[in-house]
Amino acid sequence: MWGIKTVIVSEHERALLFRDGDFVRVLMPGRHRLVSLWPLQRVEVEVFDLTSPEFEHERGDFLVRAHPELRGVHFDVVETSEREVAVVRIDGQVKHVVEPADRRIFWRSVHQLDVERFDIGTEFALGAEAASLVRQLSIFDLKALGRSILF
Repeated sequence: MWGIKTVIVSEHERALLFRDGDFVRVLMPGRHRLVSLWPLQRVEVEVFDLTSPEFEHERGDFLVRAHPELRGVHFDVVETSEREVAVVRIDGQVKHVVEPADRRIFWRSVHQLDVERFDIGTEFALGAEAASLVRQLSIFDLKALGRSILF
């Protein structure tokens, strides 16, 4: 038996299409008719609101690794090494500090994403503005880095 599902993706949204649990593609704005052999085939669609630019999904890391073609087209990926910290600005406002050896994924959309990276190799020194931003965010504990932090 055939199953037909219609999905509408609004202009401020994107959707991920999965068939039998496997990623198929990103659905762009518009009306999408999805056909499956029901009950033999499971079709799932997850819709995301781009007004919140960070992509948070249980399989987010896997998706950007297994499907590198998504980077730069649908996602901006901010990755740090064990010796880096990154400050992420969205539309000019600091929104995230990416800890060492971490990854954050953001939807490519109307938002302007700027990333400032800091090498924390031996001694970590931030300018006054960046230090103030990190203190305001209080996302992670700088003491946990086990290095000298100069402000």
